Amino acid sequence: MLKKSLIIPMTGLLLVATAWVLFKKDPSSVSINSTASSEKKSEKKSEEKQEEKSSEVLTPVPTTSAQVKKERLNPSLQAELRELQIIKAKPFPTAAEQEKKKSLLKNSEFLRSLGETLRNVHLMQDPQYETSENAALDFLMEALQSGDQKTALEVSKQLIQDPQVENDKLPQELREILAGIKGEILYHATSIAPSSLGPIESLLPGPVSQRIWENVQNEQRSNLAESQRELASRNQR
Repeated sequence: MLKKSLIIPMTGLLLVATAWVLFKKDPSSVSINSTASSEKKSEKKSEEKQEEKSSEVLTPVPTTSAQVKKERLNPSLQAELRELQIIKAKPFPTAAEQEKKKSLLKNSEFLRSLGETLRNVHLMQDPQYETSENAALDFLMEALQSGDQKTALEVSKQLIQDPQVENDKLPQELREILAGIKGEILYHATSIAPSSLGPIESLLPGPVSQRIWENVQNEQRSNLAESQRELASRNQR
């Protein structure tokens, strides 16, 4: 995952666990607002946004487990991700390796394939998916910092807008994965390029996404407070 040199370290497992508590209660009734009228408005807006953004989802959203057909990860993409991970792990990569990494992070087609992998629920049953998911998130955020920033931002927005996590008919384990991915993107993209994303609330497709964003903000505030305490402690020594 991302190095500590990024603004905030990765916190995916915590975000997944926090977001998934919401689904355990009642996926269709999660809402930031507490009143019944607000919930109805939120649900209505969610349905409208999902309809508007359905064209942005590259793969159809299944409504039952039977519709979630297993697909295999792209071997070429997996090979490129493995190569990037090997290069990144080296303390002293060669000039050729550095150029290879730079080339991939500036490759718009490669970055878009990362986005498609991260929102294709049919791939999530592949045994190698978790490894590819972590690498895809890692390098998408690195590209947002020092690669093809325009495409990386476009892909990040598409993942934030992805309405699939709102679908309470989607199998629970897939919604959990989608929630974790959306949480990671929200957490890191808003730290790396907050002004470029614009108002986050306008990108969220429904109440579940809104609550994930709320949890992300709480986590960011908690990490910031902890960093400030550590800094103050060092200054007192």
